[in-house]
Amino acid sequence: MTRNILLLFSLVFLFSCVSEEEDEQAPDFTVLGITSVTINDKQFKVQEDGALLDREGDKLIIIRGTSYTKSLKKSQVDYSVALESYRESTVSVESKYSDTNISVNRAVGDKNIVTYTVDVKRSGYKEHLIYTFLFWVMPG
Repeated sequence: MTRNILLLFSLVFLFSCVSEEEDEQAPDFTVLGITSVTINDKQFKVQEDGALLDREGDKLIIIRGTSYTKSLKKSQVDYSVALESYRESTVSVESKYSDTNISVNRAVGDKNIVTYTVDVKRSGYKEHLIYTFLFWVMPG
């Protein structure tokens, strides 16, 4: 009887460890299917990681910061977009999957600083990606 109870506890422990390992796998943002991000009519491809923009040759867009929560499979990438003069800014994100939910929110702050927050999720997947784009006019 004691042996059966120990076996039962061992099996429960083993299955709980396997379950935790599955939950702790690194997120795969390629499942969101992001193909491009368009900023002010200029299209940027997404790098192989499925999250970061390929900004090669563009010095007006820089990464301000990133945050990452592995347990939630959530990542945020913050970009700064310098403008040579004030203009109405636009941001759009495309996915190759029709069940990817992409929401874009625009906020205007002091001195006409505009921030776009793009929230990307896909039905059936835990991966959650947030882009923020802070648009500002360069002095001069």
